[in-house]
Amino acid sequence: MTIADLLPLTDKTIAVTRPAKQAGELARLILAAGGRVLRAPLLEIAPPENNHSLLRAGEKLADYDFAVCISPNAVNFGLPVLLRQTPWPKDLPVVAPGSETAKALASFGVGRVVMPTNRHDSEAMLQLPELQAETIRGRRVLIMRGEAGRPMLAETLSARGATVDIAICYRRWPLPAVANQLLAAWRENRLDALILTSSESLRHLSEHCEAVEKDFLPTIPLFVSHERIHETAIRLGLRHTVVTSPGDAGIVQALCAYNWP
Repeated sequence: MTIADLLPLTDKTIAVTRPAKQAGELARLILAAGGRVLRAPLLEIAPPENNHSLLRAGEKLADYDFAVCISPNAVNFGLPVLLRQTPWPKDLPVVAPGSETAKALASFGVGRVVMPTNRHDSEAMLQLPELQAETIRGRRVLIMRGEAGRPMLAETLSARGATVDIAICYRRWPLPAVANQLLAAWRENRLDALILTSSESLRHLSEHCEAVEKDFLPTIPLFVSHERIHETAIRLGLRHTVVTSPGDAGIVQALCAYNWP
């Protein structure tokens, strides 16, 4: 058995573009497989400019039948504001896309969580029995999401007869200096692949590269954690993408199985 078999990412530098606070476990797994990690958070995550929608939700938190938390960011930025006003109702269930959001909820003492098992996105949440029309019709639902969140979930639940409120928990904006850091590493042959876990990150990076370095994204392998990000890449003319299984382990498994040049 060779070193390459034991440590399949030896001599490979992988850029992790997640926000810094969410990149630790993924970076650890890459290092454990022998790779090098370039931490390059393309988006900054911060509280919204105002908490008006969260404060309104907190005033009537006990009136909701379901809450939907879109991501760990929604939990980590939204729950502190809500819980400063009122305790989380023990009988209020939360729908979450996956285990990372559930872990974030548990850290605030919220344990009644429902989540899909096959995929970890809005489409999968909408397939849950708890969010079908016969269950949700006439119910009040609070959706906790980011400032630029997709409207599809709220629109679908409204069409199924629910009364939907949206609480904006966080906002994101691009970090051009980090994009330049990636370009510098690539030009110096110190970068072998990018991991992208949001379409927004990919769009901002593409816009930046279009202005300063058009050859970067079409030539470097892009490992994307969702089919929706792959579709964004295709629309941007990028064909060198690998869709991984969900979760950090799935991403690293795809990196290890890749046929590196």
